[in-house]
Amino acid sequence: MLLLNFNVETIREPADQFFRKALLSDVMLMYPPSQIALAALKYGLDALNKSPDVLSEFLQKLMGVEDDWKGMHGDALQTIEKLIIRLNEIIDVVNDGVKPLTPEEHAAIQARTEDWASLNIALEERRQARPGYTKKEEPVDSDDE
Repeated sequence: MLLLNFNVETIREPADQFFRKALLSDVMLMYPPSQIALAALKYGLDALNKSPDVLSEFLQKLMGVEDDWKGMHGDALQTIEKLIIRLNEIIDVVNDGVKPLTPEEHAAIQARTEDWASLNIALEERRQARPGYTKKEEPVDSDDE
């Protein structure tokens, strides 16, 4: 068992910085909140140069895998290893932050947007050209009168 010989509150400041940076990235759309919170914990531990064993032991206790006696908890330990890899991915996404688009990427996105807009217009024209098409009346908002 690894003993903590540091104040756990010291993790709070780097973890808060991580969360602030995470809000500016797409990580909130890509990963579940529980994994983002664990990534913030790992980020804080890394910022304080603490052993990776601290997080591994915490996750083992969280999952109820205290000791791997005779290999009984092999699947759980593999899950923990995969989770730590995922936490590193989350940290990388947050640290990379918002990267500006290259002119080529910008042009490609603009072209796709224009294609979608023209497709939408063409579909609406086809829908209106169908026999029996009647334009639906827009409801009148009584506040506008």
